Amino acid sequence: MRAFLKHVPVILLALFEMIAGVMLFIKPDSFTTIIIAIFGGVLIAVGIVNLFRYIKGRKEGNANAFSLTIAVIVTLVGIVALFFPGPIFNWVKTAFGALIYAIMLIISGVFKLGLYIDYRHAGVPVNFLHVISGILAIVLGVVIILRPYGNNEKAMWIITGIMMIGESLVDVASLVLNVVNSKKKPKEKPIEVAAEE
Repeated sequence: MRAFLKHVPVILLALFEMIAGVMLFIKPDSFTTIIIAIFGGVLIAVGIVNLFRYIKGRKEGNANAFSLTIAVIVTLVGIVALFFPGPIFNWVKTAFGALIYAIMLIISGVFKLGLYIDYRHAGVPVNFLHVISGILAIVLGVVIILRPYGNNEKAMWIITGIMMIGESLVDVASLVLNVVNSKKKPKEKPIEVAAEE
């Protein structure tokens, strides 16, 4: 159980990639609209937190106008995304295709590579498949940006869906290996100190 808890971020990423991949086969438009709305909610939360930080910083005398501007912009973008996800999706799909998923994959890949480095430094069991998963996510994201499917919308969602599912399967394999390796690792026995006579 402990081994799984250490890998919660990657587990959540793998679940999202799997669900996204499957939903892109079934209802790509509806699912992506929901994702945009959720993203909007997250942006609003981030914007509000930064607004409170600015107010707190102003009271302490270390606030700046730039942080306030960023907080306001992020909050406004979040409100638009939350309440008008449909029009945003239609615009994004027309202009950039499945770019939103490409960005998600690239960010996910960078995050996984960073996590691998952190795990290695912390001594947490992790295998090289984790690195492969991160690199694969970045490569797949770039492939989506290059639009090998041209303007074929159906092919766009199918290819993106396959990539998301494939990436999630690599993540699952990496997690399983990590857990298996952590169980095989011998536990250090406590050093017995002889009692002084």
